Amino acid sequence: MNVSNKSLTKFTNSTFKFLSLCLFIFYIITNLKNNIYEVLFIDERMLIDDIYNVWLIEDLYDRFTSISNQSLKNILIIFIELAYGGDLRYGRLWSNFFIILAGPVTFISDTAVIIFSRILNSLLFFSGAYLLSKYLVEKKYLWISVFTIYSFSAVEFIHRVPKPDPMVILFVAIGLKYFLDKKFYLSIFFLALASFLKINAIIIFFFIWVNIFIKSKENKLRLIIKTSLISLGSLFIVNPILLIPPLNLGSVEIPNFYKIYFNWLTTQGSNSDEVLFNFTFFNNWLYELSNFYKFPNKYLFLFIVTVLLVLLAKEILVSSNDLSKYLLLIFCFYMFFYFFFIERAWTHYLHLPCSLLLISYFRVLKDKHLTLIPIILISIFAVIGNFSNIDRFLNDKTFNMNDRLDYVSVETQEDAEVLVARVVDKIKLIYEENEHLNKNKVYWHPDLITPRNKVTYSENFYVREYWGNKDKVNFAIEEGDIFVTYTNYETSDFIMKTNIENFYIYYYKK
Repeated sequence: MNVSNKSLTKFTNSTFKFLSLCLFIFYIITNLKNNIYEVLFIDERMLIDDIYNVWLIEDLYDRFTSISNQSLKNILIIFIELAYGGDLRYGRLWSNFFIILAGPVTFISDTAVIIFSRILNSLLFFSGAYLLSKYLVEKKYLWISVFTIYSFSAVEFIHRVPKPDPMVILFVAIGLKYFLDKKFYLSIFFLALASFLKINAIIIFFFIWVNIFIKSKENKLRLIIKTSLISLGSLFIVNPILLIPPLNLGSVEIPNFYKIYFNWLTTQGSNSDEVLFNFTFFNNWLYELSNFYKFPNKYLFLFIVTVLLVLLAKEILVSSNDLSKYLLLIFCFYMFFYFFFIERAWTHYLHLPCSLLLISYFRVLKDKHLTLIPIILISIFAVIGNFSNIDRFLNDKTFNMNDRLDYVSVETQEDAEVLVARVVDKIKLIYEENEHLNKNKVYWHPDLITPRNKVTYSENFYVREYWGNKDKVNFAIEEGDIFVTYTNYETSDFIMKTNIENFYIYYYKK
């Protein structure tokens, strides 16, 4: 490479480094908005609740109400939250990362916990994008790779709603790095961690393991046994509760956590949708992607993307890089599965496979064989994608309560805080006037702006999200004392009803 080309490469790399760091800082700064507990989106509130459950030592699921010894109760609460929590689809490794690092901030304020958790999420994403590029492509393509990874559809969603995807990317990057170093068992370990964090990563694990199986000179039976043991160990690291088998110990019956885990994988992993081949699903995905990349015509978008994919696949297939070919195969498998078997076109599913395709192309890209058309198309898509992500992120971070719920007095997060405080004060008064309400449990519709005891208020009663039957108000108030929702139910003479704006409060008369 001559001096001028070296200078151009250095300038280009520096430019994309600057742009990538700007994106990183943008997502952190913008995420400082809407940062009080009451206005959190449900998915983010679940993570923040995981943190508080441990650091406030709160038995959110009422598992240990029969235990009178407070010290023993506290130990059991902390153990079960770290090992189980109540949601096994992502395991506990991801949530424990936030519990351990963000937990000490609980002593400051709910705002501090939320902001610090969001910063950690952004750091995870940046680390994954950076290491995936650093480990797998030449240095001169490092920052354009990071910039492009930031541009894929739904990156704004991954930054806005905490999900394990950034940690999955990080583990995949480390796993592929060890694969290249021929440290196969370490590669298997990290890819297995990624798979148990989010089950769709098992596709990467499978194809890379097949490659290891073919290349490894070790006895094949020994390789299979070691892989099984390493994978099992990874499963227990991600889901420690699976170390406990279903047993009956006297009067204590330990649940079948294996069955619970499998249920999470089969129902929640597919959003309870049937996984069936359907060509019409492809149209849903095409619409979402063409809309994201600002194409007015989805068929024009399809044509251009097809041309780009053909050019990339050609470069990869004629190369001698085995890993790039495997990554291309993994990408194709993902696309076929998502486009024709998954009805919900949630484009954040595509981030990982698209990142792997990009990496596979940059691995085979050589200056002397540089073809302008794919580079130009990648650059255009990268610029449009980043602008689209930024635009959506800014719109989604603009404070705007759910119109369907008609919060007439709520225009700012401070207004939301005041409104919820009014409802809490009303509930306090109801408890003072109704001694028969003695469970100290208030069920709250999860779609409403929500308080939490010892975080946004301090009283003897606890607010719990209600996920049960909402056809009648009776179901909730039979399990608890009070039900807070946005539905104006018809009630009997035995049920009291009061409301503050669109908050309806129900409880039994004495």
